Amino acid sequence: MGCNASYNNNSHVRTITIVGLESSGKSNITFHLVATNATNYVALPTAGVDFHELQLSSSTFHIYDCGGISRYRTQWPYYIQKSDGVVFVIDRTDKERMGRVQEEIADVLIMCEKLNLPILIFINKSDINTTLTTEDFIKITKADNYDVEYTIQDCSAKTGDGINSGRDWLLQHIHPRNAGAKRSKSASKEVSESKKSQSRITKSQERSENDSDKRKRNNESYEEDELESEISN
Repeated sequence: MGCNASYNNNSHVRTITIVGLESSGKSNITFHLVATNATNYVALPTAGVDFHELQLSSSTFHIYDCGGISRYRTQWPYYIQKSDGVVFVIDRTDKERMGRVQEEIADVLIMCEKLNLPILIFINKSDINTTLTTEDFIKITKADNYDVEYTIQDCSAKTGDGINSGRDWLLQHIHPRNAGAKRSKSASKEVSESKKSQSRITKSQERSENDSDKRKRNNESYEEDELESEISN
């Protein structure tokens, strides 16, 4: 697919994990991301995880489309932990399961906060009129309660509307996180090396002080022996 955004990836492979309840439109959205003509595509429910690859200029993106039924949701953390960015898809017409959506996205947001991952929240089926607004989904997801970079994007897996905009936002927000992670690792390494060096200096000082104490005790013992020898003579 064509893309006008500049990602500056330096030919690095990035990984994106897509999650959400079953029948929310994850697979159709994924197909829009990786295919040139997805208008007539009809996806079957994902059994486990489907893998896709997206090529943009010199950059490669690995996409994991995770199944949404209950027995497959336990796999989500495994793939999220290996990701550079996360997509959570919500079916705006599925009002009966909004409680379940709240529970599942809360767990995902906690992981994103812990791993410093950006998250794109797709509100699918914008082509169908509902009473729920974007502001309603901000309240439903409670994303503001977490220290994460996120955006909520209306989209239609049927027409493709909004999908490219969401994709561009996510791919642009992947890089600052990775750069920050590299800086953090580098800083942690420097701190670790500094602590090790300080520990070596401290141990060296302790050994020097111990040796000095030993020499002092030996000298005192020698002087006492000399004094006793003089008295006995």
